[in-house]
Amino acid sequence: TSSVYATLYFIPGIALIHGLLCGVIYYSFPYLCISGSLLLTAILMSEHLDDSTDIINNVKKAEFMSQILMYWVLHGYGILSIVTYQKLSYWYLFLTPLPTVFYVITLPFSIPIVQSMDEEIQDGHGGGRGI
Repeated sequence: TSSVYATLYFIPGIALIHGLLCGVIYYSFPYLCISGSLLLTAILMSEHLDDSTDIINNVKKAEFMSQILMYWVLHGYGILSIVTYQKLSYWYLFLTPLPTVFYVITLPFSIPIVQSMDEEIQDGHGGGRGI
């Protein structure tokens, strides 16, 4: 019975919070969509792509590509929602795959261990750790 009374106290409070903050959620939703798609794309890419040779192998997998396409749809929805506040232009949808392309292009520069090993091999120090 005490849970019934607690519910009677919480429902008006929840309704008040919803009434006060529904506009904030409405206007921040496109930005949350873009932020979420960027975060999820970065997490997916960091889990599946260890080096540039893994890109071709993972593109062939249906699960990986379906996740990437879902994140692109989420990113495109966020971009389209923000753009329609000012004017309707579909050219901004070409920015949808930009985070994925940027990650793939900068992947060789984000693995410093591989770069230092390549420099050691080119310098002729072999595979040992030079002190």
